[in-house]
Amino acid sequence: MGNLSDYFNEEEIVKLLCGYRSKYSHKRHKLHMMRDISLHKNTNKIEVKGTNPEFEILQNIFPSRRNWVSLNEYERKKYNDSIKRASARLFKTYKFYKKKNIPLDESADWYKNLIDFVSSLIERFNDTGNYKMGSPKIFGILKKADSVKCEYRPIALYELVDRIISSLTARYLTDFFDPYFLNCSFAFRSTKRDIKYTHHKSIEEIINYRKQNKDIWVSECDIQKFFDAVNQNHIYNVFLEHVEKIKQSHNREIDNRAILIFKTFLSSFAFNKDVFPKNDDSDWWAENNLKDGFFKWIEKSLIEEYGEKYLENRIGVPQGNAISCFISNLLLHNVDENVLKFDDGVFYVRFCDDMILMHKNKDTCKEALEVYKNTLKENFLSYHTPTECNNYLDKTSNKKFWKSKSKEPYLWDNPKEDSSAIPWLSFVGYQIKYNSEIRVRKQSIKKEKKKIVKEVENVLTAIAVKQGNVNETSRKSKNQIIFSTQNRLNSMSVGRIELHNYKTSKQGLCWTNGFEMIKENKNKYICKQLKELDSYREKQIWRLSRQIDELRKESHKPDPEVNDEMFFGSPFSYYNYLNKHEILD
Repeated sequence: MGNLSDYFNEEEIVKLLCGYRSKYSHKRHKLHMMRDISLHKNTNKIEVKGTNPEFEILQNIFPSRRNWVSLNEYERKKYNDSIKRASARLFKTYKFYKKKNIPLDESADWYKNLIDFVSSLIERFNDTGNYKMGSPKIFGILKKADSVKCEYRPIALYELVDRIISSLTARYLTDFFDPYFLNCSFAFRSTKRDIKYTHHKSIEEIINYRKQNKDIWVSECDIQKFFDAVNQNHIYNVFLEHVEKIKQSHNREIDNRAILIFKTFLSSFAFNKDVFPKNDDSDWWAENNLKDGFFKWIEKSLIEEYGEKYLENRIGVPQGNAISCFISNLLLHNVDENVLKFDDGVFYVRFCDDMILMHKNKDTCKEALEVYKNTLKENFLSYHTPTECNNYLDKTSNKKFWKSKSKEPYLWDNPKEDSSAIPWLSFVGYQIKYNSEIRVRKQSIKKEKKKIVKEVENVLTAIAVKQGNVNETSRKSKNQIIFSTQNRLNSMSVGRIELHNYKTSKQGLCWTNGFEMIKENKNKYICKQLKELDSYREKQIWRLSRQIDELRKESHKPDPEVNDEMFFGSPFSYYNYLNKHEILD
C-alpha cells in the first residue's frame, strides 16, 4: 500500500469537505421544512449561528446550493442517500470548475478559498513533526432524563482541520492494519477488501453456524464504557507492538507520520481529564444550556481492579472519532487472537465492543469466556459481570435474562423441550431464535417509535399548537401539514420511494435499511413488529390531525397531490419492506 501522503491529496480532502457541507445542508433542509409550514418566530432560524465557525468556513469554500452542478440520471440512481447525493453534486461542481483551468487569481472567490484551505491543510500535514492536534470541544447529548440530574453522553467535536487529519489518518491506519486483523471482527474494516464486513454479515455467520450445529452453548460479555476506559499509555504500546509485528510478519512498514499523528491524537483528549471533572462544574452545564446533569463513568470499577493511583493515567478516547474506531479493533485484536487460539471449535464474532461466543460443549464455552474476560483485564478493560440464566419460562428468570448485559453459557434451544434452554440471543440490534428466525431488538422498536413521536411533536411545536393560535402561525392547510409530515415519516421508515418505482428502487438512509436481514427472514415475529410500527405511525398522524383540527387556513398554492382522502398505502409501510423484497427476489 502507499504511504500516508497518498491519502492527503486535494481530491480526497475535497471529498471529505463535500460530505461535511452536505450534512449541514441536510440539517438546514429540516429547518426549511418547519419554516415552510409555520409563521412562528421560532421556525425562522434557518441561518446557522455565528458561533459555528466550521459552517462559516464551509460556506466560504463552496458555492451556494443553487449553483451546485446537477447529477445525471445514472448518478442519481447510484446514490440512494440524500446526503451522499448532495455530496456527489458538490464534488461534481468542484471538478467541473477545476476543468475550466481558470488562473487561481481570476477564479471565483469560493474556489480560491477552497484551494487555499486545502493547500494550508496539506502544508500543515507535511509539517507533521510540529503538528499538534487541538483539544476538542465537549458537548452533552441527553441519554437519560431525570427530575433531579440527567445523564448525558459526551460528544467531542474537533476543529475542521484536526477532524480531516484524523479521518484521513484513520483511513490509512485501517487499510494498513486490516489484512492483519481477523475475520471474526466485523466493525470499522477497510472498504478496499473484497470481503464486505457489516453487522448484517455477522448475523449471517451466526445463522450459518446454527444451521450446521445443534446443542449450542452461547456466552455474551459486554464491556463497560469501552471508549471511556481505554488506557492511553497501554494502547500506544499495543500500537507500536503491532506495527513491529506487521513489519516482521508481513514485510510492511508504517509511515512514521501516522505514528506521530496517532500520538498527538491521544494527547488531545482524555475522558478523566476533559469530561469527568465537568460533573462538579455547575458553570459548565449552565454555559452549555444543559440541565444540571452528569457524565457516567466507571471510576469505582477501575479503582477496584487496578488501584487508586490508576486514575492518574490518561484514560479514554473520544467516541465517534475515526481514530477511536480504529482503536477498538486494535485493542481488541489480542482478545480475538486469544479466544480463537483457545479451541478450534469456538465460534466467535465481534462488532466493535460487542461479542457473541459459542461452542457445542458448555465447559469449553465457559473456559473460552474466561479467556475473553482475562484478556480484557490484561488490556485494562472492565466488563459487566456475567449472570447465570436458567428456566426461561419462569417470569423472574426471563426478566433477568433480558436485563443482563453479560451472560454465562446458556443452551440456545427450545425451553419447552429443555428447561435450561434459552430460545433467543441478541446481537447488533437483532435477536435470533434457536430455529434461525429473526426479529428486531425490542429496544430498537421503542427507539423508532420515539423518533416518530418526536417528528410529530416538532410539527406541533412549529405551529404553536399549545399556544392555541394555529390559524395565525400556520402557513399551510391542515391537509398539507399532514401530507408533509406523512412524507417525512415515510422517508424515515422506508426511504424516498415513489409509487411508480417502489418495487425496484434502492432505499436510502432509513430505518428498514438498517435491518436488511429481516428481508431474508419473514416470520411471525418480525411481521408483528413491522405491523406494530405501521399502526403506531398511523396513530401519530391521527393524533396530529386531531390536534390541528381547528386549523381552517386554505393554501395560497394548492397542491394537486393533496386532497381530503389522502392515503399512503402498502408501498410506504414498514411491513411492505418484507413483501417488496419477496417480489424482487
